[in-house]
Amino acid sequence: MKDGKRVYIFLGQEDHLKEKALKGLKTSLLEGSTAEFNYHLFYGNETGAKEILASASILPFSGGSRLVVVKKAEKLEAEDKRLFAEYLAKPNQKTCLVLDSQDESILEIAPASNQYVETVRFDKVPDFKLRGWISETLSAMGKTADKEALDLLKELFGGDQGLLRLELEKLAVFVGTHPRITLTDVETVVGEGPISTMFELTDAIGARDAKKAIRVLRRLLSQPRLSSRYGGIVGAIAWHLRRLLKARPQGDYASASGKMTARELTEKLEMLLKADLDIKLDRMDSRTALETVVVRLCLG
Repeated sequence: MKDGKRVYIFLGQEDHLKEKALKGLKTSLLEGSTAEFNYHLFYGNETGAKEILASASILPFSGGSRLVVVKKAEKLEAEDKRLFAEYLAKPNQKTCLVLDSQDESILEIAPASNQYVETVRFDKVPDFKLRGWISETLSAMGKTADKEALDLLKELFGGDQGLLRLELEKLAVFVGTHPRITLTDVETVVGEGPISTMFELTDAIGARDAKKAIRVLRRLLSQPRLSSRYGGIVGAIAWHLRRLLKARPQGDYASASGKMTARELTEKLEMLLKADLDIKLDRMDSRTALETVVVRLCLG
């Protein structure tokens, strides 16, 4: 804990980065043999403030410090938040309390002037800055990446920076002493399955074979690392179509079983952009949005 800080408010949706910060607190605060007695995890939508604050108020077992974590703190009831506000005015000096919230509604309980509280933000990098963030992260690892490799990583994993960082770390280890990461390296580390299946899906779209496209899409969704990454799949399809458009901006793209003109490619990219927004803004169920756009791509 920083000097005088007894409460940390974790804000944002990057859960992987929050877990990393929480792991650091556990390491610095909890002693090996008594760690399990001095660590308590609660959920704001399951447990009331009285029980949580009772845990935060007792002295740690066998000296040292206690760590009390409240996830989904934004789900706390109004009365619970009032009780937390009272606690924050004079927290237990032997306890570190972490309030993990997906949004800023929890801030109403903590005046900016509170000397005991520190707010830590774990915000998503905006989409238009993501490519730069990937480059900076790789640079810190002593690596660079080809533009096509950056684009594919952004489209596949950009919706989850924690997962994206893990993929970058794996790539850095995979290339060893080589300073540059290529598209081939990404395809190898991500796996031949997802990439080749993506190409097969695009071919089915080019052939206007909706049944095959849906069949291939469902096979893609059955792969563990992509099973819930609907936005990533939309982005990866768009990435592949943009490559085709860039390669032959005025001509036709001949797929394994059909062809698409440059105009058709542009129209399909516009459909994918709309589907991406539908998924990100929760306008409709993500899987439904993905399957709908794949059918429309085949019919359009």
